Amino acid sequence: MFDKDELTDQGDLPAPFLIEKFNFNPIKCTGDFDYDRKGKPAILPRLDGKMDKKGNKVSDLGWRLDDNDNMIDNYGNKKFDVSQMSKEGDLPKLFNYEGQPFDIRDVIGLVAKDDKGNMIKQENKNGKQVDLMGREINPAGYLVDPKGNVIDRQSGKPVFLAEHLRDNEIPKFFEFSKFNPRDFYGDLDKDYASGNPIINKDW
Repeated sequence: MFDKDELTDQGDLPAPFLIEKFNFNPIKCTGDFDYDRKGKPAILPRLDGKMDKKGNKVSDLGWRLDDNDNMIDNYGNKKFDVSQMSKEGDLPKLFNYEGQPFDIRDVIGLVAKDDKGNMIKQENKNGKQVDLMGREINPAGYLVDPKGNVIDRQSGKPVFLAEHLRDNEIPKFFEFSKFNPRDFYGDLDKDYASGNPIINKDW
């Protein structure tokens, strides 16, 4: 359907068929918590819901929220509408390139944050960046193996290969990551028999 020279430098489809997949970082959308030995965050009560240790409103699962329960990042930028989230205030499962579903919380480390909500970098004695539990992470906060593949925290198996990342960020495919190419057509008359737009090639 597409010639090789039509693809992007990363091998993706050209616009408008390409959906931006590297569109947010989950670490920047989580609250700042203390964790127990099993990695469970200490989510605190708040009059209008739950909060992190700095008083930021969060969902039951630790995602930062605005006053309307939309998911936001450290800077207050809306990343997901409340209608896209579950009743527990969680994101829907994502899929990797093999079509396997995964929970994004299973591939991110547990990190400390500064007053602005940015990740505080920690390194082990070998100079590797690690999370609060001593697990290796990349600069974007994802759990990685020695090859740089993003891995699942329970199985240790790769979810995304290092070559699939862009600036250490994983691509994200949700169930709702769909669109109709017809939405990108210009204002054209249509052939009533086929439903296809009539394009004037003399323009």
